[in-house]
Amino acid sequence: MQLMSSVRTVRPRRSNATAARLISFVLCVECWLVKHDCALAVAEHERPTVRAHRQEHAHSHLGFLSANVNLARRKTFSACPAAPMTCSQGQRRRLMRMNGEAENDGVCNPRSKKVAIIGAGAAGLAAAKQMRLAGHEVTVFEQTGEVGGVWQYSNQTEGDPLGQVGVEERVHSSMYENLRTNLPREVMSFSDFDFDTSFGDPRRFPHHSAVFNYLVAYSEVNGLREHIAFRRRVLSIEPCASQQEGRGFQGHSCEPFLPELEGSEIFSGVVIHSHNYRSPQQFSGRNVLVVGASASGEDISREVGAVANQVFLSARSWQNPEWGHPNAPPFGEKRNIHRRPTIARFLGHDSVQFDDGRVAEKLDAVIYCTGYRYHFPFLQTSGVVDVEDNAIFPLYKHMLPPSMPSIAFIGIPAKIVPFPQFEIQARYAAKVWAGEIQLPSEQKMLEEVTAEWERKKELGVPLKYFHVQGGDQFEYNDELLSLCNADPLPEWRMYMFSQCGQNKRKFPESYRDTPLPTIEDYEQMLARARLAAAR
Repeated sequence: MQLMSSVRTVRPRRSNATAARLISFVLCVECWLVKHDCALAVAEHERPTVRAHRQEHAHSHLGFLSANVNLARRKTFSACPAAPMTCSQGQRRRLMRMNGEAENDGVCNPRSKKVAIIGAGAAGLAAAKQMRLAGHEVTVFEQTGEVGGVWQYSNQTEGDPLGQVGVEERVHSSMYENLRTNLPREVMSFSDFDFDTSFGDPRRFPHHSAVFNYLVAYSEVNGLREHIAFRRRVLSIEPCASQQEGRGFQGHSCEPFLPELEGSEIFSGVVIHSHNYRSPQQFSGRNVLVVGASASGEDISREVGAVANQVFLSARSWQNPEWGHPNAPPFGEKRNIHRRPTIARFLGHDSVQFDDGRVAEKLDAVIYCTGYRYHFPFLQTSGVVDVEDNAIFPLYKHMLPPSMPSIAFIGIPAKIVPFPQFEIQARYAAKVWAGEIQLPSEQKMLEEVTAEWERKKELGVPLKYFHVQGGDQFEYNDELLSLCNADPLPEWRMYMFSQCGQNKRKFPESYRDTPLPTIEDYEQMLARARLAAAR
């Protein structure tokens, strides 16, 4: 295992000075974590000397990292505009009854590590709790003044509407004003903290502000805030001189991805990435092209369609194959949203041609809802992992580099229910670093990763979808929980997730408000099925 000998942090110049989507690092002098609602963690197994340089008073939390820590304070910046929601005493008591560890700092473990978690979003908070429960010492570095990660809404946007800016200019949040979750609150919740109706929006698919409130409450009831060094952005993590040279690690982020389209440079209208989309008003009466039909593409096209003249939604594939039929009718509130295949080329300053030969003319704006790509601006991987076509390779269990399992990436899998999986992955990593789970040899871990990729390649899965799990997430989660000697998640989560997907394909415009069975309904259904099977 390689030791991390130097961690440099600064106070960001402004509250939004980072990438749209961040992974969390867990540096454990033994580990570190960085987050997009993905988390990166690193663990070490010896204790180098700690040297902390502080130009001004710095958080005392930083002192326990078994690493050389260089801190420099830059200009302070304003606190987050949204005031944190304090959890009620009832919520606090409820959680403490459910798991007594909320009142203490975790178990006493002689093999505990010192863990630095970079990012206090959902993955970072889940990792902080699980690391503490395993007996590790935890410090969370958070670049903003509040927890929540990408669930912190800001109406600020970047100077470059396409999001091609440096880390200093990066706006932290990609939330748009009216965003609601695309999963029901019950499915989203952590395993031991109910996401009920008390967080500001009683709907099953709540507004993003309710998720933020939920994460604030989660940090409070679990005593995590005292372990967070706010307004600190990690700049670099460097190896000990006594260890293998040439490998240093830093944060991972996801930066807006833009496809290369023929003739796009000659388009003269407004062009933005969804990362900088906040509300539809600027597109009122316009003709708009939306590129990409993932969750954000579908949502934004409907929002814009309510005020625009015409909207063309271009995508390679659709959640419902019938949507891609050439004769599929327009949809949306005004029936003015037209589905189109991928773009063949831009024809001029205001028109595009699609792969089927059809043309959209007199376009005023293009919104790219084309996702993000992994980017390691200050993580020098030196062969530990490589990023190719948005796949991070090799990662054992989609988390641990076989050559350096003191790093764990929490939250890399896509098309999953994020919060519960963050918990499970962090629990697994915490137990590995505590010595409770023994990893296979480096060679065997690499062989398992390679075998998984070969299986997917035979099925025709492109490399960029290597981390996409979808329905396979439940088997993956159960496997990790079994390795942790823990019970699987209750079955109702899988059935509610599946029902939500069916509703979304059948009722794309209203699935969030389409009635779903309750947890009790699913439990009764499963009980009847088990009883029938036993007869």
